[in-house]
Amino acid sequence: MANNIKIPIAKSRTTDKLLNIKDVQSGLKCNCYCDLCKGDLVAVNDEGNKQRPHFRHTAESNCAHNNSYESYIHWLTKEVFKEMSSISLPKIGVYSLRNESEDYKEFINEAKLFFKAYNILLEIPNESYLYSIVLQPQKEFKITTVKTEVTYNSKYGYIKVDIVLSMGEQEFFIEPFFTNPIDDFKFKKIVDKDVSTLSLNLRNFVSVNQHLFTIEEFKAYLANDLKSKSWEYVRREKIKALKKVFFDKLDKECNNYRNNHINNNKIRLKMEDKIKKRSELMLQIHHLNEEVDKLEKSIIPFPFDKLIDL
Repeated sequence: MANNIKIPIAKSRTTDKLLNIKDVQSGLKCNCYCDLCKGDLVAVNDEGNKQRPHFRHTAESNCAHNNSYESYIHWLTKEVFKEMSSISLPKIGVYSLRNESEDYKEFINEAKLFFKAYNILLEIPNESYLYSIVLQPQKEFKITTVKTEVTYNSKYGYIKVDIVLSMGEQEFFIEPFFTNPIDDFKFKKIVDKDVSTLSLNLRNFVSVNQHLFTIEEFKAYLANDLKSKSWEYVRREKIKALKKVFFDKLDKECNNYRNNHINNNKIRLKMEDKIKKRSELMLQIHHLNEEVDKLEKSIIPFPFDKLIDL
């Protein structure tokens, strides 16, 4: 076989669970198989072997995984997600909304109107401030159920979603990618389904770890690494709720700002009045000091020396 990729994790024929290469016997004794082609895998992990431990297909295999690490890592991602109980999701910001979306344009316009109404738009350094607003901070969510390879119908045709997570009553899509992120056509289908969707970059992990990683390490990456995740779409009801919270808070902050501004003006006017009065008083003191100096100079001293002559 021209290409025989090295893989670190496979399924046991006995338990149908994922196993690390370090946890099995070498050769065909590992009793592991490829979930795609159902063929046997060979474990290369004996101490005398010069190669790093890995699974590989048998020489006669024609499995698609055998030629494509991308195919393998996609499969593994879906299998590992089935074992996960929680996931850290990145923050949702204005930058998470696509620039051409109505939600994005509406949010920016509403924010500008708010700032303009309170006369504080000029105090914002530049418009990029609006685009960096965080609507929801990073959060960790408990996973209720995991489904893989789920097909939905949209007005633009069928859409096949790699991973569908449920957290309570809420579902959202996860689209792992190795080379090609979500294209515009698939994005239109996601928008039509109105389900929050997260893209997950697998290449970053593979480029660092190659085939030298364990189930636990990959699971930790999928669950906790925030740099690999980005929001492709946030459902309309979620954006609506987040916008309400944000603008309610903004309204309160703007009112506080306006009240503080009014109070500051009152304090400033009072200070200016006191400063004016102090200046006037200082001028009066200056004139009084001058008069005192004149009076001191006009006093005729008592002639003690004349008393001696007497």
